[in-house]
Amino acid sequence: MPSFQPQAHLVLGGPRSRAPASAWLVGAVAAAAPDLGHLLYVQGVAYGSAFGHRGASHSLAMAAAVGALLAFAWTACRGRAERRWWFGYFAGCMASHGLFDAMTDGGLGVAFFWPLSTARFFLSWRPNDVAPLGIRGFFTQSGWQVMQSELVWVWLPLSAVLGARRAQPISP
Repeated sequence: MPSFQPQAHLVLGGPRSRAPASAWLVGAVAAAAPDLGHLLYVQGVAYGSAFGHRGASHSLAMAAAVGALLAFAWTACRGRAERRWWFGYFAGCMASHGLFDAMTDGGLGVAFFWPLSTARFFLSWRPNDVAPLGIRGFFTQSGWQVMQSELVWVWLPLSAVLGARRAQPISP
């Protein structure tokens, strides 16, 4: 489970500037949701199975399904305007989790194409250290190394992108 990565995508592709803070919160929850699959691992589901950690819960299909449900619920509560945009936002939030996990140096990879395939994949560029499982692991030397790695490879670049986005003039 990446330590700060569920929020990292928000820096780059957060909802429109006048969107309510609740949109950011729902996006962050969607981004963190794939790690709920870890609960199955704790209950005895094998790590490498389709429903193990970084399996179905990290897939693009699951991100699309959850994104569709969230977009439908969001627009039903707030009007139907821009349902496709909200689908892209929420699905992208959830899919970003698998993308960040595929950039780590540990585990078995991510089952991006479940249910069509249970094959696991990593990106060829993997700058991030894999985060320790469990909260206690973050308070170790290994956890500190993960946070430093994410600062360099996730937060600094995304902050630069955010700065560039904010510097662009807003067209009428």
